[in-house]
Amino acid sequence: MLTPEYLDQLPDSVIALYQQAEMDILKDMARRILSVGEMTSTAEYQMRRLEAMGASREYIMQMLSSLTRKTRQELQHMMIKAGAKTLAEDDEIYRAAGKDPKPVSQSP
Repeated sequence: MLTPEYLDQLPDSVIALYQQAEMDILKDMARRILSVGEMTSTAEYQMRRLEAMGASREYIMQMLSSLTRKTRQELQHMMIKAGAKTLAEDDEIYRAAGKDPKPVSQSP
C-alpha cells in the first residue's frame, strides 16, 4: 500500500492504476488459493510483489480473507504449510547437488 504522502504527489490516474494492479493481484491470489485449496508458490510470489509495491502483510491478509471467505488463521496456516513445503523441496535440490542444508531454525 502506498503512503498517503506519496499518493498526494501522484495524479489520480496513476493512483487508480496502482490500486487496480493491487486488486488484480489479490483476486488472482484468491483464485489460486480457492482452486488448489492451499497457498501456491505463485501466490507466495505475488504476495512478495504486493509487499514490494508497499502493501502491508496485514492489508494483504485482510483482503485475501475477504476475497476467499477464509479466516486469517486459515490463510496463515496455508502460508506456513506452503513455506514448509517449499523448504523441503529446496532441501532436496541442495542434497542432490551434494550439499547438506541446515534446518531453518539453525540457519543464520
